[in-house]
Amino acid sequence: RNVTGVQTCALPIWLNMKIPFLDLTCQYKKISKEINKEVIKKLSEASYILGPDVELFEHDFAGYCGSKYAVGVNSGTDALFLGLLSLGVGPGDEVITAANTYIATVLAITFTGARPILVEMDPETYNLDTRQIERVITRRTKALLPVHLYGQPADMAEIMKIARKYKLKVIEDCAQAHNARYKGKYVGSIGSAGSFSFQMSKNMTAGEGGALTTNNDLIQESIYSYYNLGRSRKHNVQYRHESAGTNCRMTEFQAVILLESLTHLDELTNKRNLNAAYLDSQLGAIEGLEVIPAVGDVVHGRHLYPFRFRKQMFDDIDKETFVRAVEYEGIPISSGYMMGVHAQPVFQNVQFGPYTGYRISNQDLSYKDLDLPETKRAADEICFLPQNVLLGNEEDVEDIVKAVIKVVSFYS
Repeated sequence: RNVTGVQTCALPIWLNMKIPFLDLTCQYKKISKEINKEVIKKLSEASYILGPDVELFEHDFAGYCGSKYAVGVNSGTDALFLGLLSLGVGPGDEVITAANTYIATVLAITFTGARPILVEMDPETYNLDTRQIERVITRRTKALLPVHLYGQPADMAEIMKIARKYKLKVIEDCAQAHNARYKGKYVGSIGSAGSFSFQMSKNMTAGEGGALTTNNDLIQESIYSYYNLGRSRKHNVQYRHESAGTNCRMTEFQAVILLESLTHLDELTNKRNLNAAYLDSQLGAIEGLEVIPAVGDVVHGRHLYPFRFRKQMFDDIDKETFVRAVEYEGIPISSGYMMGVHAQPVFQNVQFGPYTGYRISNQDLSYKDLDLPETKRAADEICFLPQNVLLGNEEDVEDIVKAVIKVVSFYS
C-alpha cells in the first residue's frame, strides 16, 4: 500500500519517467520572457490600474470574442456578479441556471439579492437541460444563466429562443470556455453578456482576473460604472461618481499577461483538442469508463477533460479510490464536483449573508427537496483531468493512458 492507503499492483509510473506537463506553470514559461519585460516596465512606470494595457486588452479580447465590448475586472466571480447587475437583476428577481456548476455561478446570483432557480443538467452535454427551463419560469424570472461547463458550449440556440419568447436576459458563464465556439460564434458573444475568468487554473490566466463581453452599449456603460466606484465612462472624472459602484478593476499587470496569453490561445486550444481526441479514442475503449466528447456544432474550449467512472464495473470501489490510485501513478486528476450546488451546505442552510441582502428581499429558499438525479449521478461518477495535462506531447498523453489502464486492470 502507498501513503494514501491505495493498494497498487506495481511500481508507480512516475518513478521511471519524467512528466513535464505536471508543471502547472507551463503556460507561463512559454511566454515568460515577454511577460517579465512588460511587468518590470509597469513597475518602473508606476502604472498599475486604468492604464493603456487594460484598454488594449479590452479592445483585443472583445475583437477576439466577436463582441463589441469587453470590460476587464479583477475576477470571474465579480464579472458574473457585475454582469447580472448591469442586466438589471436585483432583489425579488429569479435567475435560472444549472445545479451542475461551480458554486461561484450561483453565489453571484445571490450577491445581487436575486433568487437562484436550479435545474437539472443534460446528461449528454452536462450543461443546463433546456427542456427544463420553461417549467420553472415565473413572473419573477429576469434572466437565464447558461454555463459552458468544462468548455462544452451550452445549447445557445434553444436558450436564446426561450429568452426571446419570455423577454429574458441571457448572461453566459464562459469561465471554463475560452475560445469555445457554438455554431461558428464565440461563446460570450451570443447572449446579452458573457462572463470570463482568468483565475490560475484557467486556459488563459493572469493568476486572477475576469472580463465581461457584450454588444450592448448600455450594458458596457453600466459595467464600467459598477466596477470603477460609480464613475461614468462618458464623464470620466476622478471625483465624479454617478452610481453606487464598487472597486473591481483589472490591474495593468493582469492586462499585460493576458495580452500575451491571448496571442497563444488558438495554438493551445488546438493542442488541447487534439490530445483530448486521442484520449477519447483510448479511454473510451476501456470498459467501465465513459468519455464525454464534444456535442453538436461546436469547438470545445477544453478547460477540463471529464470522464465517467462506473464503479459497478470495478467491484464497487468508490471514485475517490480510483482517483487516488491514478494520482499515485503520477497523473494529475480530480474527482470533480462532489455534489450539485443545491446540495452544498451554504444552500442547504441558506447562509447567504447578511451582506448579500438576500434574506430581506426574497422568500425563504430551500433546495432540500430538490431531486436532480442526473446531477447527483455526475457528482458520483465524473472525474476530470486539468487543462494543462492536455498540453503535453504524444508521449505525455500516452503516459496518461498507461496509468489509467494500469489502475483499471488492477481493480477489474
